[in-house]
Amino acid sequence: MPKEKTAKKTAKITEVKDKLLDKPKIERFVQEKLVSVLDREFSTNLEQLEKNLNLKCFLVGGALRDLVLNCFDQSINQTQNQEQIHASKIKDFDFIVQSNLEPESNYFELFCEKLAQRLQAKLILLNEKHKTYRLLYAQKQFDFTQLAGSSLQEDLAKRDFSINAFAFEMQTKRLYDPQKGLTDLQKKIIKSIHEENLKVDPLRILRAYRLKAELNFRLEKETHRQLIENQKSIEIQRVSPERISSEFFKILDQKDSFSTLWEMFQDKVLFIILPELKAQEQIPPNDFHHLRLIEHTLELVKQIENNVRKKFPTEYLPKLDQAEIKQVKLSSLIKLGCLLHDISKPETWQFIAEENKHTFYNHDSLGAEKSIQICKRLCLPKQALEFVCLLVKFHLRPFSIAKIEEEPTLRAQRRLFLAFQEHYFPGLIFLCWADLYSISGIKVTPESTRLSENRLIKLLKNYELFLASEKQEPLLLKGEDLKRAIKTAKIRPSKKIQVLLTELRERQIEKKINDKIEAFNWFVKKASNL
Repeated sequence: MPKEKTAKKTAKITEVKDKLLDKPKIERFVQEKLVSVLDREFSTNLEQLEKNLNLKCFLVGGALRDLVLNCFDQSINQTQNQEQIHASKIKDFDFIVQSNLEPESNYFELFCEKLAQRLQAKLILLNEKHKTYRLLYAQKQFDFTQLAGSSLQEDLAKRDFSINAFAFEMQTKRLYDPQKGLTDLQKKIIKSIHEENLKVDPLRILRAYRLKAELNFRLEKETHRQLIENQKSIEIQRVSPERISSEFFKILDQKDSFSTLWEMFQDKVLFIILPELKAQEQIPPNDFHHLRLIEHTLELVKQIENNVRKKFPTEYLPKLDQAEIKQVKLSSLIKLGCLLHDISKPETWQFIAEENKHTFYNHDSLGAEKSIQICKRLCLPKQALEFVCLLVKFHLRPFSIAKIEEEPTLRAQRRLFLAFQEHYFPGLIFLCWADLYSISGIKVTPESTRLSENRLIKLLKNYELFLASEKQEPLLLKGEDLKRAIKTAKIRPSKKIQVLLTELRERQIEKKINDKIEAFNWFVKKASNL
């Protein structure tokens, strides 16, 4: 490229960067966006109470950071003729409240209570020690915190990272940036303010990796050192499992969580969240696995996010991407299933030297049992826990249900489908596909991969047929008839009844039982002999 063109291009890039750091422009942008992002009634009442009570409110935290990023994106996209990224999805807002009155005057509590009364909104005291209230209004969440320290600058200096340490004053519409967070935001750098701030609240260590995943930023070198050297403080200070789980799942929620998980593994931070994974480092590659076990485990997440999507039947992708179980993303639970699928391999590992063979018998069932405790520690709701444990328990079944070149029996397939009757079966196939793509040992051939892919596709098709047949042919014994059969057999309600109903359903599908009378008599006879 000629020198003149290179110089012009460099000058243009510099000009764009200068515009990105145009503080008055950013202030105008934030002010304009807040008009549409914040509810008008909320803004009006906030402004009136500020004046009436002689207070100042400052918008801080993630909402402000994302609005400024939106401003940067607009500048870049206008230069590149690309579509602007909108900030309409911002639902959580954090405010600092400052007053010249003494804290003992209760001005802060009065402000929060009056604002909630005016808006007829729900007010929750989140933290009595640090004076934090949450106001729920218009499907948004507003957190108010009393100023920490004697000044705004002192408050911002106590925060975690520079990109979270600037403030927008609601009255004057001015930005305050004592920690140069705007510059770091423009450079896409996560930089800690003080190492001591990480020690005060060690959860900030995990938050750094979460921000890296969410924003696709890089960790500043000195900050990275601080994260590694202080990671043990998460355990020492016993950070609550709920807070750890929240940060962890925000990482899993990202489309590209693998790169962050990989860095957390290299930094040993991943073992703070999932210490059970550490034992996988000792398992070497073998004839089927070209990677160490821990690397294979992480590789599944990479394959889930990249290659599997290219092969997976497209009609299933919207639900895999958008569905939730008790407000936890289905896609994140599948990634957790990837991380846990071989969790019990280390304790079941046996190496037969004369055959150069590695075995891990029963690691799927044992892994499912271990996953129960892990999921409880991660504070997962019951239904989400059950789904993850099913993924672990059955991750081998699609391949072991019959020889890979043969067709599985209908009964074997039905039992697999029934195990997922209350959950989304394609999620298991998604994980199995990632497992398939994560092995490349000498015994893995193109033909074996092709046959395995065909098996997974056929299982998906047969699952749809199974669902259709369940709707067309309802169970012959249910409702009042089932209650009468239980009473006649003189048995107490238990899980054994469900086992009998499953077997009855199989006989019905196989046309061995054809009407309600046959179903009733079969059930009573079987149940009476329990």
